[in-house]
Amino acid sequence: MKFEEEYYGITATNYENRRKDMKDWNNEEAALQKIISELSVVGHKKLCILDLPCGTGRWIPHLKPIADTYFGVDISKDMIAEAKKKITDIEFPCNFFEDTWLDYLTRTEDKVDLIISTRFLMSWDKKTSRNILELMAQKSQRFLILEIRITESRIEQLKLLFSMLIFRPKRILYRLKNYPGNLTKSQLKTFYLNLLKKYNYSLKKEFLIKESNHSKLVIWFLESNNSTF
Repeated sequence: MKFEEEYYGITATNYENRRKDMKDWNNEEAALQKIISELSVVGHKKLCILDLPCGTGRWIPHLKPIADTYFGVDISKDMIAEAKKKITDIEFPCNFFEDTWLDYLTRTEDKVDLIISTRFLMSWDKKTSRNILELMAQKSQRFLILEIRITESRIEQLKLLFSMLIFRPKRILYRLKNYPGNLTKSQLKTFYLNLLKKYNYSLKKEFLIKESNHSKLVIWFLESNNSTF
């Protein structure tokens, strides 16, 4: 079973309830709230937002102060069904697409003001992550909110891999194939930031979500140097 196949049926229904008491989940919430507060300063124009993957629409209620239009993309129709439950009292237009990140980002030409991507980029190898980041940087005109796992060398990554055996056994083979190469955490961070710099994005703030000896999970808030916000 591929890891994305886990996000259907009862897994989608119980996705948030199973995680809402986890420390990293709450740290993500706190980080997004701080970023949204900064973006909601009086006088700032409201934003066209792309949430990719949108999952259960976790961020939709939080986006009320800053959203003009919302686009949610996810490969799982069941996750999207959960997301639609959150829009009953939402005044801004919400549009959902059952699609892969690659198909959506390469097929659609319209720009957005902000892309939010959490619990996603840490699942890919460095080559695929680079492709995703490049497409996102071209799609968004102003801001990126990205959750990134900055992982140590392959030996340390294997330690992380085996720590998952109890909790995520179905993901082991996938993870084994998709870790980045032998880069230190500092080198991997520099690699990603230099890549985004090519598209005129600079890091405004970094929020630590979770850290161990071999891995650091962070949320980056980046702004385009071309932004007129």
